[in-house]
Amino acid sequence: MKPKILIIDDEKCIREPFRKFLTDDGYEVVTAINYQEAVDRIEESHFDLIFADHCCPVKIVIACSNILFFKTK
Repeated sequence: MKPKILIIDDEKCIREPFRKFLTDDGYEVVTAINYQEAVDRIEESHFDLIFADHCCPVKIVIACSNILFFKTK
């Protein structure tokens, strides 16, 4: 099974080349462009790694962390 990665970034010019690079390297990659999409993706699937834009609002990081924490319980 391929490792699954979530990329959260609102800029397509960053998100898509990163997605292609990781996909070409053998990873399964899912993308989200905003807070709601990120939360939806995390609630519906398991991710081995999550990359978030360095300017990603703190509320996204906290929400994602909480969802991941409670999913593992």
